[in-house]
Amino acid sequence: MFVNFFASAITIGLPIVALRQLHLSNLTYSFLDSMTSVAMLLGGVLLTIHVSGDELKTVYKSMLGFGGILFLFGIPGLAKNHSAIAIMLLVVLTSGFGLSAVFANTSMTTYIQKIVPNEIQGGIYSIINAVSQLFVPLGSLGYGILFDKFSETIIFFASGLIAVIGTVIVMKKYIFRKVMCSYVNKW
Repeated sequence: MFVNFFASAITIGLPIVALRQLHLSNLTYSFLDSMTSVAMLLGGVLLTIHVSGDELKTVYKSMLGFGGILFLFGIPGLAKNHSAIAIMLLVVLTSGFGLSAVFANTSMTTYIQKIVPNEIQGGIYSIINAVSQLFVPLGSLGYGILFDKFSETIIFFASGLIAVIGTVIVMKKYIFRKVMCSYVNKW
């Protein structure tokens, strides 16, 4: 849900930054947009090679990375006179976005498979998928309004900060719960 909502900042904001602000060609924008899919494919391959034992830790790291990437999306707008630098930065950021999305989603799915009993997994996945898909149009609507009213740089910086802060809050609860469980188990 988190990724789907905040990803709207990128899907709505990338064409604004690339086409309107940096005056890049449609072909360049298409290349930038496709880098997310290429990175997701490579990320899927990486995950088959390197499997983490702690899926929640991978989710949290991916979400922190995603928040940082979202924050950094505000920088190309500051590099208006240096479009080559802005393009290179956008290639790195769109690729990082794809990687963080596939790492977070795959790790979360694996974690859910481990903790949810087999007989109710279908229902759980249906609910999670429905709610996650709901956040796509909500994010698009929200970010469409924001991009009409505010600077792209401010929106990306603020969204990145909110994403990182939200992730840290959730991580603190996870770490606290993990520490408390290990302490109770020792008793």
